[in-house]
Amino acid sequence: MRKILLSIISLFSLATVVLAQQMTSGYGNINEALKAHSSAKFTLSPAEQRAYGVMSDVGLQSRVTLNSNPVFMQITNVKPDSAAQQLSAVGYIGIAGADTEGDFMPYEGNGSTDYRVGAFGEYATKHSGTLAGHIQYARGKHRNIGWSAMRLPELYLPYISTDSCGGDFKFDSYYAEGSYAFDLNGWTLGAKASFYGEQSYRLTDPRALNNTTWLRFNAGVGKYIGRHLLMFDAGYGRNKQHMQLRYWRPGQQDRFFVCYGFGLYDTRQSAVSFGKSRMYYVDEVNMRMQYLSPQDKPLSLYASVGYTHDHMETEESDIYNLYESKTSVLTPQLMLTYSPCRSWTFRFAASAELQRRNGYENIIEEYLADVDYNSYDFRVIDSQQNYKRDVTDVLLAVSAAHRMGSVEVALQGGLATNRYDEKYNGGIYSIQVSTCTPHIKAVLGWHGKRDAIDFSMLYAHQGVGTHLYDVTMQNTKIKHLDFQHAFAPYAYRAADCNQFAMELTWRHKIGKMWVGLGGDLCVTNGNRVSDAVYSGNIGFDSTAPMLSAEAGKHKERYGSLKAFVAF
Repeated sequence: MRKILLSIISLFSLATVVLAQQMTSGYGNINEALKAHSSAKFTLSPAEQRAYGVMSDVGLQSRVTLNSNPVFMQITNVKPDSAAQQLSAVGYIGIAGADTEGDFMPYEGNGSTDYRVGAFGEYATKHSGTLAGHIQYARGKHRNIGWSAMRLPELYLPYISTDSCGGDFKFDSYYAEGSYAFDLNGWTLGAKASFYGEQSYRLTDPRALNNTTWLRFNAGVGKYIGRHLLMFDAGYGRNKQHMQLRYWRPGQQDRFFVCYGFGLYDTRQSAVSFGKSRMYYVDEVNMRMQYLSPQDKPLSLYASVGYTHDHMETEESDIYNLYESKTSVLTPQLMLTYSPCRSWTFRFAASAELQRRNGYENIIEEYLADVDYNSYDFRVIDSQQNYKRDVTDVLLAVSAAHRMGSVEVALQGGLATNRYDEKYNGGIYSIQVSTCTPHIKAVLGWHGKRDAIDFSMLYAHQGVGTHLYDVTMQNTKIKHLDFQHAFAPYAYRAADCNQFAMELTWRHKIGKMWVGLGGDLCVTNGNRVSDAVYSGNIGFDSTAPMLSAEAGKHKERYGSLKAFVAF
């Protein structure tokens, strides 16, 4: 414990000394910068990701997207009257936890606790460009994960591996990012690289050990045409996950499943054995075009469109690619800002995320590769595209903010819609859920000379529209996992619920340094729709907690606390 504590302190100290930047150049305040850097990179639990989606500010999403291009930090730091260099840094520590009652996603678990420490900042010079960085270390536990031995399962679904026991996953994660941007002949050029690594493990039989990494590279370019800013960036990412399951007790065996959606699993690869080992690979390409109009006029416009393509492949213990998927994601954004005077600001924002995933099942042939040595190998002789998943998220929001001296009040209202559509083999199996979630948010801020307080409250109601569950197993001679892998996620999504969220941040200035505390809370409370019930026989028992086949409650709580220092 002492070694861990010393490592954390050393990491924190090194980060806050080395990293530097004028933090508020790209964000409205330190609180926004903390939220964008400590959470938007890699959330540490599904509950955290959902909470920040609920609490998102109408203008924060566009600022996060702008800063994702490495050239934007240089553009905001280049000012004719700026000093030769600007130096500052932000360090933070935090704790977060979540708990679920009633329905939950089995592959997510029903609770989590995590701790994090990190720092970020930029070092800006007048003539040599801007250097930026961010590092974070986190550790925690996800409780009662069942019917999945995967980390980041949404990246690989439906082609996941699992045992029938489940349990608690503990993890350690590391994140590091560095970027550099500079001006050249009227253009701004930049590059960014990041690494995310996680080691997770389960201490109950069958023991699980997962090593997951993400390595990403991005390059960006920006140019003013008149006073209108155009930016473009593109990048490549590589993800690897090595999943291992094995029994600690000698002679113990169990059945390990290799799944391919709707409760189906490969019977040959899902035999009873001492353990299971599998590799997953994802190759990602991404690009985004952004436009920002002059900001000193009453009416300004921000628009962007991004595209990401992921190609996921698997590798079995006997070295062949049984399943793969291709995922395309389109993310357009639009924000109009109208400021008729210095005290009033009105915004309209629209954004969407359109995702399509196609899954492929490869037919493998075993052939004699060398007659003399009687050695065999495998090759793909055909590929069938049977699985398809479409997810559509749309958000529309408006806000009005008014400044009265050191006090600022704002009111935001909006509507979010989600449609989930999952099919197999031309509609033999089909799952659909659509939801509509209006929200209203109130924000109050007081910014004095030495102290500042920001407080916000949000209420939202999720209502279920179309919902369809049409999954009937064709082969009734064997047991399936349709309750765990098809019905359980459907039941979780098909919930009418109320959401309440609030955030509070306080910061105090000591000399040239700011110190502060912040916290947020998000509570979801509701019930599954009454006709979302499972009438079949559950195929396999599990020692991990599971949701009910009958309609029940849907309740989730997430909270976090953080402390930070900014130079």
